[in-house]
Amino acid sequence: MAHGKKLVLPNHNPRTDFCPTPDCVGLVAIEVKLRGLKFTGPKDYPYDTVFVDDESGLKNGPQPWAWVFLSKPTGAWCWISALDRDDSWEFQDIWDSMRGFKVSTLVAPTKFLRPADTLLQYLCTEDQLQWVDGDMQAFRQDGGDGEGDGEAKSNPDL
Repeated sequence: MAHGKKLVLPNHNPRTDFCPTPDCVGLVAIEVKLRGLKFTGPKDYPYDTVFVDDESGLKNGPQPWAWVFLSKPTGAWCWISALDRDDSWEFQDIWDSMRGFKVSTLVAPTKFLRPADTLLQYLCTEDQLQWVDGDMQAFRQDGGDGEGDGEAKSNPDL
């Protein structure tokens, strides 16, 4: 799998048996944006556009493959893919009340929003992580520390 070694399954019959392992696993950046808006998915998102990301973040970090928009009031979420970006996605100066100034922000039409289940079908589930070479603890449900979980811990493997 990710280690480049061929996986050999004992007694595997390729005509009748299904092998649940992927050929390889790719790590992509997914940004999560917490919103104070009430929505349950793309169909009831309350605006015609969605604030995707600020321009400085897009220029200085890894390019996200997707952005997840999480509704704080409902806990529901939907997402948008960078693969859908076209000329209708524009940078606009948006007032950021948290920061207290205008921020150049990538804004996209909500027609590009997708339901949560359409992203979940592409993600490896916890039981599939056994097929990935290396430490996957941070990707498990009880995994690594998140923001605000207290003191940051260093990784001795880095």
